[in-house]
Amino acid sequence: MTGQPENINCQLHEDIDKTIKYFNTVNHTEMFRSIMEASRIFSYGTGWEQKMAAEKITRNFIYSGKFVTNFPALEELSVAEKALNEKDIVFLISLSGNNERIVNIAKDFRRRNIKMVSITQFGTNKLAGISTYNLYYYASEFHKPRHRSIVSLYILVELFSLHYKLFTEQLENGGLQNG
Repeated sequence: MTGQPENINCQLHEDIDKTIKYFNTVNHTEMFRSIMEASRIFSYGTGWEQKMAAEKITRNFIYSGKFVTNFPALEELSVAEKALNEKDIVFLISLSGNNERIVNIAKDFRRRNIKMVSITQFGTNKLAGISTYNLYYYASEFHKPRHRSIVSLYILVELFSLHYKLFTEQLENGGLQNG
């Protein structure tokens, strides 16, 4: 057990650091513009932690004047799926990005030109391959106790929301060119 807490601390710090560094290497302008132009924004998380992240997106976007409808269950997303159109954007949050039910819904969205932002663990996955835009977080697995920490998911959602808010403020103040 000696040194284990330090190893956990180091790994969590590394996950957060890598998530932030990766986020900062990607140009998010096109995604931010798509969100600004969207008529409606929706979010869905595949698991308990991912649902909490979807709720956080919903709360954070209020401060940017955008209102997000969060689907707490896949059945609700499936029912609403038919009403979505090309003017909408959907956040799909998954750990692995390989959940077949959400991947099938995402395939339908893609066929219908509905923009999607996937938020998944870093790496190649089906959902990211289908989505219009991708956000990634690092999530280490700890074997004692067996647990996958996704604290960096919450950091990513916060980072993304703050950068989006900054982007919209700069655009409104003439600091960015709209077009």
